[in-house]
Amino acid sequence: MTLEYRIDGLFEEWGMRLGLSEFETKEGFSDRYRAFYGLQAGLSLNDFGSVYGLQASVRNGANSITGLQVGWLNGADTVEYGIQLNSPGLNYCDHLKYGAQIGFINETKESAYGVQTGVINSTDELYGLQTGLVNITKECYGLQTGLFCSAKKGKFLQLGLLTIRDTEEKLPWYKLWKKYTPLIGFSWTKEN
Repeated sequence: MTLEYRIDGLFEEWGMRLGLSEFETKEGFSDRYRAFYGLQAGLSLNDFGSVYGLQASVRNGANSITGLQVGWLNGADTVEYGIQLNSPGLNYCDHLKYGAQIGFINETKESAYGVQTGVINSTDELYGLQTGLVNITKECYGLQTGLFCSAKKGKFLQLGLLTIRDTEEKLPWYKLWKKYTPLIGFSWTKEN
């Protein structure tokens, strides 16, 4: 298997690509598309490989992105050393690795190592910062700031109008401060 690079200046019905494409070549036959390096711009973009550069359109999609996605709807399996930027709209990925989601709604399905800033931020695991009106995570190792902050477990600090931490134990009414507090919430243990 060898890699083949082609200069790509493709104008399609929905957009354009200016840059370099990478293909996998096996036994003289080319064509398993792997990656694109450069600029993609248009109305609707969907790249089934990795994008290194900029995607700018109403709807952006990629297997993985290292660079910048700017649009109303941005999606990727992995955002690594990248930024998803929208206003208003949705940023979505499975994994955010050392990157940022900045927009109206930010959703990371599994783990977010970086920053989510928007009106609504959500992830399963946060290692970094969430700042917005509503911040929700199952496991948090970092800081949440906003009106409403919720984390089930981890080591974190919450600054908000209402902060919520999950506890396994059933609490009597006079000990609900362990779960719900105004202004400041925190957890320093792995299990709350």
